[in-house]
Amino acid sequence: MKIDFSAIEASETVGFKGGEGSVSIQASDDGKVRIMRMCVHPNSSIGLHRHMGNAEVAFVVSGAGRETYEGEERELVPGNAIYCPEGHEHTIVNTGSEDLILFSVVPVAPQA
Repeated sequence: MKIDFSAIEASETVGFKGGEGSVSIQASDDGKVRIMRMCVHPNSSIGLHRHMGNAEVAFVVSGAGRETYEGEERELVPGNAIYCPEGHEHTIVNTGSEDLILFSVVPVAPQA
């Protein structure tokens, strides 16, 4: 299945998950997996949140940022990937002057 993000309208969210500034998201969601191109604008962040019922894998496409995962800060640069398993929390901050572009996959955990 091909996902063409250029054909998906971006939704702009101010204060995404309680963060600062704004984040643009283009997403494909089949109810089991959400696949997103996320743009965290300069001076913006994805607020601290805990993954319950899902996990997240994200790849830094461009820009610069910082992830705080379970209280530990890590710098993010293009080529880095992050993983936040179910039950854990993280936040992502754009620390640069350009957009921080992430490719993110959020599969829903199977129900027992």
